[in-house]
Amino acid sequence: MELILKNNSSEKWKWILEVLKHCPKLQNLTIQEDSIFENEVVDNWMDPLIVPECLSTQLKTCLLKGFKSHAIQFAKYIIQNSKLSFLARRQFPLFPSSYCCELPASTSFILCSIAATGSLFIDFGLGFEFEMSRSIPTEDRISSLPDPILHHILSFLPTKLAAITSTLSKRWNPLWLSVPTLNFDDTWSEDFISFRHSVSTVFLARDINLPIRSFHLKCSNQHFNAYDVNRFIYAALQRVGIEKLDLNMSGRVSLRVKLPDSIFSCKTLVALHLRGLKQLNDLSHMVMDLPRLKTLHLSNVLFRSVEYLPKLLSRCPILEELHIKYFYLHHRQEIALKENFQCLPNLIRANFSNFTVSVDVLFTLCCRAQVLHVELNMKRLNTSYRQFPMCHNLTYMELILKNNHSEKWNWLLEVLNHCPKLRNLTILTDEDPRHGYGVLDNWMDPAIVPECLSTRLKTCLLKGYKNTECEIQFAKYILQNSKVLNTMSIKSASSLDLNIKHQMITKLTSSRRASTTCELFFY
Repeated sequence: MELILKNNSSEKWKWILEVLKHCPKLQNLTIQEDSIFENEVVDNWMDPLIVPECLSTQLKTCLLKGFKSHAIQFAKYIIQNSKLSFLARRQFPLFPSSYCCELPASTSFILCSIAATGSLFIDFGLGFEFEMSRSIPTEDRISSLPDPILHHILSFLPTKLAAITSTLSKRWNPLWLSVPTLNFDDTWSEDFISFRHSVSTVFLARDINLPIRSFHLKCSNQHFNAYDVNRFIYAALQRVGIEKLDLNMSGRVSLRVKLPDSIFSCKTLVALHLRGLKQLNDLSHMVMDLPRLKTLHLSNVLFRSVEYLPKLLSRCPILEELHIKYFYLHHRQEIALKENFQCLPNLIRANFSNFTVSVDVLFTLCCRAQVLHVELNMKRLNTSYRQFPMCHNLTYMELILKNNHSEKWNWLLEVLNHCPKLRNLTILTDEDPRHGYGVLDNWMDPAIVPECLSTRLKTCLLKGYKNTECEIQFAKYILQNSKVLNTMSIKSASSLDLNIKHQMITKLTSSRRASTTCELFFY
């Protein structure tokens, strides 16, 4: 229970006691006094004859906030009658004895009263504030943890911050140099020269035989040197057992970083993240073999040739997670792409954004995936969209559809027909206002209902709706044919007029629903 008491009353203390008597199982009590009239205090406290049951049997913690000296008697009463399991032998660790002399006499008395039983927090602005709790041990439990656990804790910090922990004690002094995770970010340094010195110092100070499991390098400074960057990457790869490599070179558009060839034949690598690499290596004659790679993220990576990406993917036999964003090619040879891309047999999650390949290539890659996020420019939709394979494992799909196409609705139906186990569907319509919002009203209810609607679909979220006739018809079709649908959510476009939004809500709420348990939500 938390009580905030504004101003004062002659019956305040009696009322608080009555509250305690009526709360026999109270374990945690907080009382804050928030009075602007400091002199309006009636010191009429009297210890009651009967101790409230919660004090004698239940109360574990008590926090008094904002009280002045008139609360001393009440605080003593709580301390003397709350039979908490304190360790009386514990010494009060938080404030040295010299602080007691500087506090008011009444506060010193409280400090002495609870020194053996609880912990004290002083609020010098409001008078005093204290919290009774179970005894807190004075020994440093974290430092007594074994090295692997401390290494794990430090692995969540950038290496520059992990190094600061060496000043804590002799126990912590050498730990940061044996953490199997290195995380370097040049934004933490004033310039690239000081950043280069810091990275070099760490590598020289570490035992060369110690493994580096994860290496993260971010270089966004416009003056960073490609030679030094390659040197850092090579040094990390030379250590035993690297499993995760994260390289972010997003700071310079024109800089070419030639990665060590050993990256693409690393037998221990499990996760590879590449960002901002404008000219990736010539992979035509390179022997690539990534037998353990499960996660591959490519963002803003420019391949020199159309064949390099499918070749790279084909050398990742157990790949489970694939993210591709801003995929660039010098020569967009779609025919060659279709011939070279193959289904990734172990893929579980796929995320494609601004991936400039045809839709059928995209679905060929991820036909075994369970989770799929796709951002598509509908202007790139071509007549081959019906040629992609069945996605028998897909259960969650999010589609972000930019701009419009005369075949958009037919394509959506085709997608649903190719995803028989789909349970969660999200569709966001994100049109460019510069191109207008003209949507061809060419929706027609298909003769055959997709299998996922009649047997699987549980949730459907439609975002960016503008109350066009086709949008309403599609939403109604989902409602009228999804027999196990639990929730249908409609999020209108931010620019939509309230009156038009109300019309849309009226149309959809009156629609028939195939599922008796379906709830309809509007945002």
